Amino acid sequence: MADLGDWVVNTRVKSAQLLYTLLLNEEDNVTQHLDKLLTAVYKACNDDEPVVVQYVSCFLCCDNTTLVSC
Repeated sequence: MADLGDWVVNTRVKSAQLLYTLLLNEEDNVTQHLDKLLTAVYKACNDDEPVVVQYVSCFLCCDNTTLVSC
């Protein structure tokens, strides 16, 4: 999650993609880590790179249910 704030764009994009994939596969096991996860996601919502925001937004709006809005 720390890589979502990296200064290299490609690192932030790959981190957002990995986070999205991880959350899709481990959704039941991440609830205990939501405090750290949501902090990183909120920061990534303000990223300058649209691709990072897109992947983070996919996590926030899964299955047409909005958890939080960026």
